[in-house]
Amino acid sequence: MRVGIFDEFDTYNRNAVDKYNDILSIICKGDELGYDYFATTEAYSAYSWSSSSFPLAIYSKAAAITKQIRFMTGISILPLHHPLQLASELAMADQLTGGRLEVGTGRGHPWEYPKFGLNVQESRERYDEALTHLAKLLQGQEVTAQGRFWSLENAQLSLPSVQQKLPLYVSTLGETSAAKVAQLGLPAIVPSYAGFPVAAMKHLSQVYHANYRGENPAKLIGGFLVYVDVDRKSAYRKAVPAVERVWGTFLDLYNTLPESWYEENYKDYIQASKGWAMAKDPDFVANAFPQFPVIIGDPSEVREKMLQLVEEIKPSELILMVSFGQLPMEDVHRSMDLFAATVLPELKGK
Repeated sequence: MRVGIFDEFDTYNRNAVDKYNDILSIICKGDELGYDYFATTEAYSAYSWSSSSFPLAIYSKAAAITKQIRFMTGISILPLHHPLQLASELAMADQLTGGRLEVGTGRGHPWEYPKFGLNVQESRERYDEALTHLAKLLQGQEVTAQGRFWSLENAQLSLPSVQQKLPLYVSTLGETSAAKVAQLGLPAIVPSYAGFPVAAMKHLSQVYHANYRGENPAKLIGGFLVYVDVDRKSAYRKAVPAVERVWGTFLDLYNTLPESWYEENYKDYIQASKGWAMAKDPDFVANAFPQFPVIIGDPSEVREKMLQLVEEIKPSELILMVSFGQLPMEDVHRSMDLFAATVLPELKGK
């Protein structure tokens, strides 16, 4: 089982350069400890939430100072990009990282679309069309197509990727999309925004595996939020306020658009909002597990909770949100150290 690490690139009004350096320190620490890959999302939200408008840039820099850790776009928002432009950028990044790039794709956070002046009701159709073209381009095919949103004529990569076939994943939070991804034979990501219920993650895993039609074995990445400290009291004292901050930010962004918009376009976010809505209640956050994938505690407690979720959801791989809500870097690094020493070997042995 591969185990990756994730950071939302939240800055909370810190200097952006300091945040970029923090990200590089997490990547280097992950490389040193044997985590398999690092992922961050593409986002154009308020400055306090995310500064990850071009993750490929920091991946290219990180590759020069690391040895083996891989890099995943977790996720690239396909509806915002022309397929040829994105495919070319991904192929170039694979060259610059020495063949260590993996491509996670999705529709992105729903509040991104108004910023680009796009019709949000077209997000799924835009995504489906872009994915079809992107997959062919990344395989080295020449593409000519007249679509509803993009036109391509004799389009192909000017420079190939190092990897003959870039690993391609699709993020899903809904039953319909999970079934569709499985039928296409593509690996899936069920991301954790911490507020997405474990029961919903388990259901999506079941739907995905039941509908999988690919030639290769089914692959589903499950996302959990994790914080480990030397003792239980310290872990909860530090992590609970950070989780509250994350959930509160998501809730604020969620509330920027009317509920009817979500019902029509992003029904799956209604599920995730169940956790976010409780962001101001520290007692709820502290007791979120096992209803929500929030794993906090000392090494023994975290190991027990992690193995319980792995058994219940049955992911093929894991992506762990290890840095969130203004946790100091020394705490993030200590958590990564403790997890790598006490839990990671057992997971990677599965």
